[in-house]
Amino acid sequence: SFTGEHAFKHCMSLVKFNFLEGEGVDFSEKILKHCMLNGLKTVGTFNTTTGETALTVDYPSPITMWFDDGATTSQLFIFPQTLDFTTPLNLSVVYNGVEYTTTLPKPSTSKLDAGYAYTYNITLNNKGITVEEPEITPWEPGETNDVSITL
Repeated sequence: SFTGEHAFKHCMSLVKFNFLEGEGVDFSEKILKHCMLNGLKTVGTFNTTTGETALTVDYPSPITMWFDDGATTSQLFIFPQTLDFTTPLNLSVVYNGVEYTTTLPKPSTSKLDAGYAYTYNITLNNKGITVEEPEITPWEPGETNDVSITL
């Protein structure tokens, strides 16, 4: 296992979206198509030696996330960044041919930190969309497996 200066650590931020059924919405009958997030900066560099990240473009770019059939969650790895209060985090999602749009609440820390996950629970209903404040948690390790490789 890697320890000390070689220990693995997450250098990016993780943003997760959990889409929930509200009144008049049934994900077993109709599927989510895609969602688009605007307001985050997405262009930067990652130094694999030091683990440092740096944004290289100072304006946000749209991010489109496509859903597999039946999926109700989406997540993305994003460069750590301070959030600009003049730039909203706008989210649109297409369900049953209807586009729902909302502005996401920004984390209480006003930034996306490396090694943390920001989870948004988003409820779609027949009259609109509601979003809860993001839950901020340390990014937990995933499953581990023993692997043998022959070179």
